Amino acid sequence: MQSTDHGGKLHISGQINIGGGGFCSIRSRIEGGLPADTVAIRVSYVEDGKTYKSDLPTKVGVDDTAIIRLDSLIPSLQGGPTKSDSKIDATKVEELGFKLSLKLSSGESNPIETFGSGVFPFSLKIRSIDAVSADEINHNHCNN
Repeated sequence: MQSTDHGGKLHISGQINIGGGGFCSIRSRIEGGLPADTVAIRVSYVEDGKTYKSDLPTKVGVDDTAIIRLDSLIPSLQGGPTKSDSKIDATKVEELGFKLSLKLSSGESNPIETFGSGVFPFSLKIRSIDAVSADEINHNHCNN
């Protein structure tokens, strides 16, 4: 796996071998956590047809933006969901990452059509990642 700056985008690419583990992840530290009023993360990306954790489905070559609410995230341990009633405290989020895995966030299998089989490549280009406040979400709902 490699990550590079590709024309202003973070390009995450590589090859997965199902026999060698079946997942690939990349993450980066967030010094000081997210702003306290963060309720979601906005991710703008160029898709490759795979479904990444947080069950972010993609279509090949399509530019897209997703808003992932913190309250929709499912805590996980060793690839499967954990039972937790605790809310995510944005100020304590120390890392942000992307993962392509055999399993979806629910613990169910990621279908071959949106994951792959055998040995296969992946390529995700991230244009931007932003914290989203409740005020911004409420403002956008009022304008739609």
